[in-house]
Amino acid sequence: MNLNDKDYPIEVIIKKKNLPDKPGIYIFKDKSGTTIYIGKAKSLKNRVPQYFKRIKYSDTHDEVLYGQKIQKLVANIADIDFIITENEKEALILENDMVKKHQPKFNVLLKDDKSFPWILITYSEKFPRIKVIRQPRTIKNADNKNLQSTKNKFFGPYIDVSSMRKTLKSLRKLFPYCSCKSPCKVRKRSCLNYQIDLCPAPCDGKITREKYLENINNIERVLSGDIEGIIQDMEAKMQKASEELNFELAAEYRDTISGLRKMNRKQAIVNYEDSEKINRDIVGCYDTLKKIGILIMHVRNGRLIGKTPSIINSDEKWGNDKEILVSFLEQFYLSGLHSLPEEIIIPRKFFQKTTNSNNHEHIKYSIKTLENTLEDRYKQSVKIRPPGTGSYTKSLLRIALKNVKLMVKLEQEYDKLMTEADVLTELGFDETYLANMNPKERNLLLGLKEIMDICDLDSLPRYVEGFDVSNWQQSDATASMVCFIDGKPSKSNYRSYLIRQKDIQGDFAMIQEVIERRYTRILREKKNHPDLVVIDGGKIQVNAAVDVLNDLKLDIPIVGLEKRKTHTKIDKVVYQEKDKDTKKTRIISKKLKEDTYAYKILQHISTEYHRRAIQHHRKRRMKRILESPLDAIPGIGKKTRIKILEHFGSLESVKNAELKDFQALLGTKRGKNIFNGIKKNLK
Repeated sequence: MNLNDKDYPIEVIIKKKNLPDKPGIYIFKDKSGTTIYIGKAKSLKNRVPQYFKRIKYSDTHDEVLYGQKIQKLVANIADIDFIITENEKEALILENDMVKKHQPKFNVLLKDDKSFPWILITYSEKFPRIKVIRQPRTIKNADNKNLQSTKNKFFGPYIDVSSMRKTLKSLRKLFPYCSCKSPCKVRKRSCLNYQIDLCPAPCDGKITREKYLENINNIERVLSGDIEGIIQDMEAKMQKASEELNFELAAEYRDTISGLRKMNRKQAIVNYEDSEKINRDIVGCYDTLKKIGILIMHVRNGRLIGKTPSIINSDEKWGNDKEILVSFLEQFYLSGLHSLPEEIIIPRKFFQKTTNSNNHEHIKYSIKTLENTLEDRYKQSVKIRPPGTGSYTKSLLRIALKNVKLMVKLEQEYDKLMTEADVLTELGFDETYLANMNPKERNLLLGLKEIMDICDLDSLPRYVEGFDVSNWQQSDATASMVCFIDGKPSKSNYRSYLIRQKDIQGDFAMIQEVIERRYTRILREKKNHPDLVVIDGGKIQVNAAVDVLNDLKLDIPIVGLEKRKTHTKIDKVVYQEKDKDTKKTRIISKKLKEDTYAYKILQHISTEYHRRAIQHHRKRRMKRILESPLDAIPGIGKKTRIKILEHFGSLESVKNAELKDFQALLGTKRGKNIFNGIKKNLK
């Protein structure tokens, strides 16, 4: 089954064309709004469109099945959603959580039931052990008791499992610890790990509890991110090992330091220790002149389980962004449709005083009232506050703000695209074709529509020819013709002209000549004429060109471009308008706005025909300047002329040379002919 873009809803086409070049997860939904696939990407912009490309898979069984699954998935996509993250690791964690939450049917065969590993320190025991575990919420100890004691500590999750295990291995060499399956018990004989210095054998009384806890505390400090002292110590040992030429040991220290730094990269999506105590909603808000975007990210048990986006047309609502957000939160949480968090984190600016103190007090009062109302109605305390000084809530709010800002911008792009599509569909363009069109090409079509409206044209000027002339002191007069199709230059159709009339006076007369020659030939060869002719000049040039086309009985609209005093930028468009009743014509002059697509197209045409005319004129003039009197002599071409001048040294020596000199240089017969030609023509 091969699908074209027209087989998808217009929203899908637009969204896949306007995804951000950022890491995150993408969510495919079917017509009913059910999530059918969740994936992660280093760049959403590059990854998601790959699903919609036509790829020819090989004939192997696995490739055929894979291609069929992709086609089946894509055929069911009716909507695309996404969440951007700080980095790829956060995207990986978020994808893992969202897949387990939604269980999309196209993800089931691609995901197992594993969780990312955690490091557990069993502080509830006399001699704490360090273990690597999965699913810390459900794991039990040997006594069938949940390990989530308030004394125990968890670190993770860790995506780079290899790096985590390598770091634990290195840490164990520095700070030996017990990793037995069960809590330490008194034994008569130490285990093998004691023999290789990986366990201090607390079960055999080889270490005191205080000394053992010091090792564990050092490991906890490293895992908590407070590792500068540890790293400095290891760097000193690495330097010492290097000085002692023990490069193998130095390399181990180097790798351990690298592993420590890699392992302790903070991830904003997960913070397990905090998540055991507080569920949060993170509220991002982004305001433009016309729209306010609000995004609530729901964090439960330390994991982002979903988001609630909303876009409000602020020009239709009373109040500023602070008042609108508070009103939105009141309606959202008092509706009874959403689970209440313990905390609602909103941007700090909502708590900061402004020049309008009354408004600030009103916002402050409204937030406090909402807290009290929620507690009275649902018997649950909810705290609305700004992000704390720690990096956790700040990072979450930063992610929310990034996503809501992007959400509003995409909505604006969508509105803009829909407005533009409405304009262009009236001209006969297909909606799907416009959605897939390159934005630059779409802007060019909009520019042509603007030109059509400005110059009162009957149709879109998709095929335009532009003319300019160039001369110096009425000599070496040339003209240029440039061609633009759909607003883009078609250089293969450019033409250059030599003005044939030697006694011609004024630009308008040269314009008349080149216009007549161009369109006489088009009529003779029965070619299509352009939708619009653009010429360099004002009223005089336009009238002159119109007279020529009238004589040829061609009905082609002509527009003149008047330039500013700088002669580089255009200023006005000039064209003839015919009165429908009197049939009389008059000249219309309109000033152009620089920030329009029409201006950019017309300026490009002006630049191109001026460049072409100047280039051709300079080429002709240089050719005339570099011409030699010898070029007029029959039998003398470029090579012969150079040969003669190199031999005799100057034109005067050529004139004074004798016949035998030419015959010796060029041969008897040829030398005589050229000698006679020189004596006849050069005096």
